[in-house]
Amino acid sequence: MVIVDHEIADRVKHDGLIDSFCDSCLTNIGYDLRAKQFYISDKAEERVTLQPNESAFVESVEIVSMPTDMLGRVALKNSRIRQGLSLDAPVYQPG
Repeated sequence: MVIVDHEIADRVKHDGLIDSFCDSCLTNIGYDLRAKQFYISDKAEERVTLQPNESAFVESVEIVSMPTDMLGRVALKNSRIRQGLSLDAPVYQPG
């Protein structure tokens, strides 16, 4: 089951689901995490330009605390896919 916007907002308010929550990042079936820093070769950068086949770790502004009854998925926005980016991310387990 996917929770929707008002359910996400309720979990943020009552359970502290997302630290540094921003109302404008809430979507109808998710939340758009904001990039804080990018890491390439253990060096933190505020902005990066990736070359073909290059990768970076991304730190988000938000801290998400997964409750024991919920799992999390991170996916790219369609606009980023059209820019040629791809994402490898695990399923974040409950708790």
